[in-house]
Amino acid sequence: MNPIELDGLTHSTPRNGNGSPSSGFVGYRTSAAQNHHEPIEGWPRLASLMAQNQDFAAFPRFKELNVKSLLYYQCQLARFKKKLLDLEWEDAPREENFPMFADELVISDSEQFKTVKEMRVVLKEYNEALLLFSKICSLPDPEPFNMRTLRKWLKHRDCGNWTVRSTAGLGLENTWGNIYANEPTPNLLRWSARVLLGLVWKLEPKDKPACKGLAWTAPQIKTDGLTQWAVAEFMPWWRALHKKTQGGQHLTKGLVYWSERPALRATGILSTVLACLLPTVSVWVLAKVDGLNNLLWCVTGFTFLFVLGLIFLTQGESTRTEIFAATAA
Repeated sequence: MNPIELDGLTHSTPRNGNGSPSSGFVGYRTSAAQNHHEPIEGWPRLASLMAQNQDFAAFPRFKELNVKSLLYYQCQLARFKKKLLDLEWEDAPREENFPMFADELVISDSEQFKTVKEMRVVLKEYNEALLLFSKICSLPDPEPFNMRTLRKWLKHRDCGNWTVRSTAGLGLENTWGNIYANEPTPNLLRWSARVLLGLVWKLEPKDKPACKGLAWTAPQIKTDGLTQWAVAEFMPWWRALHKKTQGGQHLTKGLVYWSERPALRATGILSTVLACLLPTVSVWVLAKVDGLNNLLWCVTGFTFLFVLGLIFLTQGESTRTEIFAATAA
């Protein structure tokens, strides 16, 4: 996940007094419409943005529709099952003896085998839908910070300009959260406390309810807990604290993002240094300690430091088996 935010853009003015655009058509700027080298405002420009940066590529899972489809497949297959069972008993007295000689059944023109072939079509569709739904459910949720940036992009005069809309009350513009609501101003003191707490405990994203039902399609990079904390918690907090975007890379007009690769390198170096220094320092200290009591206290202290290191570097993601094996060694 790469944190992305808007850089110094001007908000467009809502079209009416209730804080949202009017239901009428939002006009396109002439200069943008005449530039055929850039996507036109509206859904084409949004599609271009998502294609350029996959951190914004989040789409509805449509869980309810998928579940309904699977349930209706279940009803169809249940009827096929009952019909097939009835036909098996009905055909049992026939001289071909279908229950014993299935090879006769598959070359026959019987109603039983016609039902089997019809059932196969529905069963295949059901299995494919079930597997696809399982894969969709396993996709991760999008990063709420980036979804908040996307909502701001949709409203900015120099970006979406309120032109991603829908008719018939579908509310498609609210797919990534309610764009008509004002984005809350974060309390830096509480945010700072959250960042510190995130060092030792994996926290739920602040705006997770706004991203409910969305699936993030970007390729996943396996990262440790400390790197996730640095990218998802520390970098946005640092940006808000200093009110500047130095160091970020400009993705497109008005958008700045930070790559997680520097965070991966930094946390990798930190983890390696700590992993090498802790046992070395512990051996050096224990070699200088006199007395059994002092020795035991030092062993206890270094074990405690080792456990803190596990919590700090993994944010509690290590399994009990891994922790037990590491401390036992």
